[in-house]
Amino acid sequence: MAESSVSLAQEEFSCSICLNLLKDPVTIPCGHSYCMSCIRGYWDQDEQKGVYSCPQCRQTFTPRPVLGKNTMLAEVVEKLKKTKLQAAPLAQCYAEPGDVECDVCTGRKYKAIKSCLVCLESYCQPHFERHEEFRSGKLHKVTDAVGELKEMICPQHDKLLEIFCRTDQCCICYMCMVDEHKNHNTVSAAAEKTEKQKLLEETQKKFQKRIQEREKELEELRETVDTYKRSAQTAVEDSERIFTELIRSIERSRSEVTRLIRDQEKTEVSRAEEQLKRLEQEIEDLRRRDIELEQLSHTDNHIHFLQSFQSLSVPPGSTDKITVSSRFSFDVVGKSVSDLREKLEHFCREEIKKISPPASSVRHNQSIPTPEYESRKEFLKSRGSLIMLECLLTIFLGFISVLLFCAFCGRRRKDGEPPLIKGWIPFLGKALEFRKNSQQFLTQLQQEHGDVFTVLIAGRYITFIMNPLQYPSVIKHGKQLDFHTFSDSAASRTFGYKPVRSSLFPGMSDRIQRSYTLLQGPALDPLTFSMMGNLQQVMRRRFLPSEESGSDGDWQEAELYEFCKCVMFQTTFNTLYGHKSNLRLDQLRVDFEKFDAIFPLLMARVPIALLGKTKEIREKLTRFFYPQRMAEWRAPCEFIQTRMALFQEYDTLQDRDKAGH
Repeated sequence: MAESSVSLAQEEFSCSICLNLLKDPVTIPCGHSYCMSCIRGYWDQDEQKGVYSCPQCRQTFTPRPVLGKNTMLAEVVEKLKKTKLQAAPLAQCYAEPGDVECDVCTGRKYKAIKSCLVCLESYCQPHFERHEEFRSGKLHKVTDAVGELKEMICPQHDKLLEIFCRTDQCCICYMCMVDEHKNHNTVSAAAEKTEKQKLLEETQKKFQKRIQEREKELEELRETVDTYKRSAQTAVEDSERIFTELIRSIERSRSEVTRLIRDQEKTEVSRAEEQLKRLEQEIEDLRRRDIELEQLSHTDNHIHFLQSFQSLSVPPGSTDKITVSSRFSFDVVGKSVSDLREKLEHFCREEIKKISPPASSVRHNQSIPTPEYESRKEFLKSRGSLIMLECLLTIFLGFISVLLFCAFCGRRRKDGEPPLIKGWIPFLGKALEFRKNSQQFLTQLQQEHGDVFTVLIAGRYITFIMNPLQYPSVIKHGKQLDFHTFSDSAASRTFGYKPVRSSLFPGMSDRIQRSYTLLQGPALDPLTFSMMGNLQQVMRRRFLPSEESGSDGDWQEAELYEFCKCVMFQTTFNTLYGHKSNLRLDQLRVDFEKFDAIFPLLMARVPIALLGKTKEIREKLTRFFYPQRMAEWRAPCEFIQTRMALFQEYDTLQDRDKAGH
């Protein structure tokens, strides 16, 4: 009885907003009491409207009432607290995420259990009881708690959506039914729900059936995957075992072949060693018999000589010739092993060709059959074909990537340059074709691309000029080809002198280049005239008899080729460098011909130390052109005189460097 009175007192002095005992109770003009903080918070939400109402009776107040603490209620509440008659907290659960919250609760809200379609609010259990208490006798439609009550209200007429229009397939209010949806096929929402409920059940049955089918397919697919894994693992184990046995068999065969070779070697060596010992013994006996015969030849006893000679004249041992075959080899064994390897490789290639991957596809709308193999060998073949296909694709893609890189990132032909032939092999280019038959290769390229073309050979781009008449078309590209720099570096490297540097000898390089004009145009006329005179003198010495030598006019050279070389060398030398009394050019010509034969190797950067006495010959030729010796010659050409005068101005330049230039 006391507990019921305490419960009643708690309900009478509880705030209808927070549902707890009143705290700083205040009484508003309608007579209801609330916590001061609760009613202030509730009215603060309606501050913009300017109309304030009671949460329970909905009576409105304008202006906002002034709140004052109800002292009597405060004392009663304090007495309840002091006598410990405060009731236990309401057995309500707070709203969790996803739950419908009570629209009346302040602070932390309780979970709503009912929603009023007239008030458009959701209530927890205590607030719903208060709602029913104050709305007794009024027909308010109540449903289970639902969220977003505003979606159940017609936005145009602000009425409850209670009718379903089958024509437009939407929910409407009764105002819409007599306005926009007039003469449409309309039914109540409840009736339409009943019809849709039947369709929902049928649809749900279809979905459940589809779920069962998919679950069955999922189970079959899992079984298929497990079968694949088990079969693959079994095939891997079998293949490992088979290949291990095969390797062991090959190892045994290798050991057996090695043993047979060693046995045959031992037999032949033993036979040869026996013959060797017999030959050594026979040689020793023959030497001893030779000594005895030598001693017998010096004896004076005729009887002893005759008796001993008979026995000593017979050679010891066998007179048969011992033949030792030097052509014995194990080529037969090597050939047999090589044939075995080729047959094994051929067999593997043929077996791989027989392997074809199973044409199976997984479709989303039908069940997947489990692959069935008659034996593990078939699965191993199919698996091996897939691995081989993957390797081939990887190699092919890598090769294509390299080709694309060389095609787009390598050297490209520019406008005005000769045709560029790079080949399909990166870096090597056309090296293999050039090495096989260089003359045929160049002739074929000449027919395809003309007389001038550039070829990639072993990482270097080489330009070939197949027709001498095409030299001007190449030389005119001065920016790409600097023949002055090339000739200076090649000549200094070949003839062993230091190149002229502009920093040490300013202007000298330009003066040297200008001196070449003395070999061009009208300046060639004096050289031609001088050369014709020197040619007459040389020919006269060769053809006409000499009174001192008593020659009858026969040629001194036995061969015409040697004669022509001698004549042209002496004529050219005298034309360029002049004459000198008692100067014999025979030895100079011999040294020049030796150096000329080695000249291409020096230009190809072959070290001179590897070319025998070439360095000594070069030094000898260089000393012949020292400035002191050239000063003794008479009537050199203007080109040589200009060069000599130019080098005399540079005292710091060594004589061997001047001679090299």
